[in-house]
Amino acid sequence: MKDDQGSIVPGSHVVLVPDGARKRQFALYADCKADAEGTCKVTGTAPGDYHLYAFPGDAEVDFLRDPDFFKPFEDHGKSASFAEGQEQQVELQPVPSE
Repeated sequence: MKDDQGSIVPGSHVVLVPDGARKRQFALYADCKADAEGTCKVTGTAPGDYHLYAFPGDAEVDFLRDPDFFKPFEDHGKSASFAEGQEQQVELQPVPSE
């Protein structure tokens, strides 16, 4: 994970959010914290369409109580589709902290 200037952003909180009607199925959400190299790995993802978001390490991400939490950040997420057993790498930039 890198910021808009290309600097590595360790400690960012990455969240995988299911798209569409599955957004209310909290078991499909996943998250991880970026390591010193700015990477993290989410495993065991159910096949389907998702959005990924990265937040600064100190940001509070309260998606478990409010699935609409991500609406203001939709322009900052990246979409991804996962098939059974598929691995893919997604480059993210953290949501601006303003």
